[in-house]
Amino acid sequence: MRKNITLKQFIVSCILNGLNTVFYFLGYQVFFDYRNLIFLTVITLDFNSIYLFLSFICDISLFIFKSTKLESLNNFLRNTLCHVVNPISYAVTIIAWGIAAIWGMGDSNDVNYFMFLLLNIYAHLLISIFVIIDLFIAEHDNHSFSLKILALIFIYMILYGILCGILSINFDYPPYPFLKGVNIITLIGIYAIISLFFLLCYFLHILLFKIKFKFIVKEENEDTVNLKEEINKINE
Repeated sequence: MRKNITLKQFIVSCILNGLNTVFYFLGYQVFFDYRNLIFLTVITLDFNSIYLFLSFICDISLFIFKSTKLESLNNFLRNTLCHVVNPISYAVTIIAWGIAAIWGMGDSNDVNYFMFLLLNIYAHLLISIFVIIDLFIAEHDNHSFSLKILALIFIYMILYGILCGILSINFDYPPYPFLKGVNIITLIGIYAIISLFFLLCYFLHILLFKIKFKFIVKEENEDTVNLKEEINKINE
């Protein structure tokens, strides 16, 4: 549990949530439309936005009001939920830009296309950057491989796979063109491959924590030790 929050951490939290709120409400017609909840991008974006917003509320409570009442919520958000949602966000980003690199995003000079492109950059790139910045700047416990977290990621994907299967096979309303006319065996095969990719993104998430605690947190601890040594020298 946190005892306090630094000014730097609070400022970064304000900036991230300010930017995320602006972009989210720019695309309110897309993100507030329940029909778009069939897309993994929108579902994951909503989870990440909720994560950032609730974390911000916890930061306000601790920094402004000096209250620790919301620290249990903050602990759940930053030490459990982020380990599930962040890797999925990384995967969505990598897959989306991989597809864009191969097939592109279309070509138009229309103003609506510019907004479409802006929202795509937000939903498929900026939101992942926001949560990674929060990972590095905000206080998180160190994280190593967890079967529990991996199981939650797979449950997330299985539930989404079931949704896609029902929409594609039962209602002939696939969320993505490549699922058109797909049978159950092919669908299982597709999601087995995608799930493997999500596993790799979970390892990427663990790597980010290793980088943080090897370089950033280590440097901060060394700075604290050096500061204490300087203070002791002055007092002697």
